[in-house]
Amino acid sequence: MKRSEWDKFLKGFYIVDCAVRSHRVAYVLAVQNDTQEEGNVVWHLISWAPDVIGNGRSIARSEFFNLRPVPRIAVEFTPDERYVLCDTGTYGWKAR
Repeated sequence: MKRSEWDKFLKGFYIVDCAVRSHRVAYVLAVQNDTQEEGNVVWHLISWAPDVIGNGRSIARSEFFNLRPVPRIAVEFTPDERYVLCDTGTYGWKAR
């Protein structure tokens, strides 16, 4: 991955967690470093998967609201091969 790609998507963010599924797929969970109100935190899941995302892009970003501190990300391997995002409460997401 090129540093310029990371700079574009992570400038102004704190990295909270990360997970690596393979040498071609990685995920970073981040939060903006200028958040003033704790109740309005927007969490960003940055996915790097050049062979999967397509359309000439290698990085995608998803936003999650109302996660309880501090969320974590993990990966599942075969047969599902997906990421798992969960917080300290009752929320959880799975995606390919």
